[in-house]
Amino acid sequence: MTRAERRPTRSANAAAAATPTALQRRAKQAATNANSTQRSKLLDTAAEFFAELGFAAAATAELAARCGVSKALLFHYYSSKEAILFDLLEGYTRHLLRIAREIQASSRGKARLHGLIRAFLAAYATSRARHIVLLNDVKHLAPRERATILDHERELVALKYGAELNNREIAKHLGISESNVGT
Repeated sequence: MTRAERRPTRSANAAAAATPTALQRRAKQAATNANSTQRSKLLDTAAEFFAELGFAAAATAELAARCGVSKALLFHYYSSKEAILFDLLEGYTRHLLRIAREIQASSRGKARLHGLIRAFLAAYATSRARHIVLLNDVKHLAPRERATILDHERELVALKYGAELNNREIAKHLGISESNVGT
């Protein structure tokens, strides 16, 4: 065998370089997990900050300081303050939708309604700041992002009808007026 035959070809070297080793895959996964953890911490802090001051009054420099990071690192994760707001609200509404869909799949009628109420109250108890931001600051999103969040909210409202009860039945069951049930 000649030396040329023993030497790997350029395409073989390129293929080997393009195929990640197990160590590279683990390193990439660890970096992804670290990024996810950092983003979660940023979003938790942003939720508290936006709930406290309101989105419009919240300065990115102060948000970065509260997060314990530089503005540059904050903008490494998000392109703008609005992108932070959207990620925060989109993640929260998706979480609520997951809860509602799980309840919808596992129960019917009054049991479903009770399950939805219990699950949402539990979610709201641990997500107070996110809920305040959802109620007060969705108006600051760009039209496309706002539409996404409003679509999620509409779907959540529609899921109450999945309990197969109308507003009058829901109101009677909960001991409230029908006007408080909503549409």
